[in-house]
Amino acid sequence: MPTYEQALLIPGLRKSVSQVATPGMVVPYSYQASIGFQRQLGSVMGLQADYVYNAGRNQLEQHNINLTYNPATGAAYSSTDATHAVLADWGTMNAYVTDAYSNYHALETAFNRRLSQHWQAAATYTLSFFKDGQPAPVYGPTLQTPTIALASDVGAQYSYATTDQRHRAVFNGIWEPGFGFQLSGLYFYGSGQRFATTYGGGDRPMLRPDGTIVPRNNFVQFWTDKDRNDADLVTARIAHVANEWLTLQNDVRAAVYSRYFQYTTVDRCDTTTATNNCAGTLFGPIPQPHWAALVAAGPTTRIAGACRMCSAPPRTSMSAVCATL
Repeated sequence: MPTYEQALLIPGLRKSVSQVATPGMVVPYSYQASIGFQRQLGSVMGLQADYVYNAGRNQLEQHNINLTYNPATGAAYSSTDATHAVLADWGTMNAYVTDAYSNYHALETAFNRRLSQHWQAAATYTLSFFKDGQPAPVYGPTLQTPTIALASDVGAQYSYATTDQRHRAVFNGIWEPGFGFQLSGLYFYGSGQRFATTYGGGDRPMLRPDGTIVPRNNFVQFWTDKDRNDADLVTARIAHVANEWLTLQNDVRAAVYSRYFQYTTVDRCDTTTATNNCAGTLFGPIPQPHWAALVAAGPTTRIAGACRMCSAPPRTSMSAVCATL
């Protein structure tokens, strides 16, 4: 068994590094702004609406800076191709740079009713749009930008972010039935979240075999998906006025929290609008030859077959997609 130092001298063995800090890194920061209004309705109710903007700048991301780029394809040469590497005796060199950015726009609304006549309530609703992006990749010790025309999945990117969620609503209320008791509840609703999309593994995970590109972060949970959270709380409040300056009070609470979630199963992956064209997102508009055996049986078998193949190369990155279905 060779030592670590001896292993480094083995011909053809390329060293790799997963985290490198590059010169010129700066501290990430953000711009924040909001404008809105508030309106009192009656003596105990209020309504407000705000526009909120958050711009993230100089955010962290990683580039493999040991790659060079092929003018014929607009993509990097394979990371295993030592003849085209910046440093031939090194493999992957993932370096941190601070050039990513994001933009968040939201309309945030709220309704509040203060405790009056033994009950109170509050409701909030948010309509939001969240995008992020990064410029073209850099490579080499000087972090130079490729001068060739880059493929759409390799060059600068800007689209909806993976945590983008269009709608979010929360309602809570409290009711005092008397006798020192208090009942309260909470309801939460969130629309489908966005996930990263890939077709396979390798250096270009968004490239399909037919040469088309899978759109970035293009998989949104289906409208049939549900993720509901409820909290029901009972409070017994006991108070004793000992004298004009001393009141003894004790609260006893019992709560029931529940979460119901229902995600789309494999039999809901088809080409209809109800599933956001799930089959088209995964397999493209025209099924590829290596899916021919699955196509004849329909979308259900196709997606089930794809998930069964998640553990086999070269489609290991599809496991994340299969796990969300």
